[in-house]
Amino acid sequence: MKLRIKVDYKTYQKLKEVEEEYREVLEDAINYGLSNRTTSFTRIKAGIYRTEREKHKDLPSHYIYTACEDASERLSSFEKLKKRGRAYTEKPSVRRVTVYLDDHLWRFSLDRISISTKRGRVSISPAFPKILWRIASEARFRLLKGNVVEFFIVFKKDVKPYEPKAFIPIDLNEDSVSVLIKSKPLLFVCFSRFWRWIWIYVFRFGL
Repeated sequence: MKLRIKVDYKTYQKLKEVEEEYREVLEDAINYGLSNRTTSFTRIKAGIYRTEREKHKDLPSHYIYTACEDASERLSSFEKLKKRGRAYTEKPSVRRVTVYLDDHLWRFSLDRISISTKRGRVSISPAFPKILWRIASEARFRLLKGNVVEFFIVFKKDVKPYEPKAFIPIDLNEDSVSVLIKSKPLLFVCFSRFWRWIWIYVFRFGL
């Protein structure tokens, strides 16, 4: 689900600070992956975490985790394009940033979204109807012009397996269909000349 919300200037600036430092971590993570020839999230995180934690002391630590995850996905996609001969740059370019949020960085309810920033949490009030689906643990946000925040939220729904009450045997022929409903055989014949379906009961009783 894509959700756009206009926020006040202070909220936007706090998120802007997160976006700027997230971009720096993301670029460092990509460069580390390229230098060490790895697309592994675990290896990238282990290789840069301490350095990035020192550089971004006020940034919640899980942004480093999600930036490494973002870098891993970008590097994997880049490698696939490279194998197909469709990569036109030497490394993945970070043009647009969508900040990844895990369950430590955001909280969601039907009337509020709460996000961790360098200066505490910010609360954003979306306006949409009640949703009966569960919220996934991760989300993303992107900053747009005019103090607008664009969220990408995944909803999940538990689906129960359907248990049929009964089965209806069907016999398909070139110009007719035979079915058996409640032990009563029924024949559907198609007369293409009249462009309509006519029901013909094989036995005297109906359904």
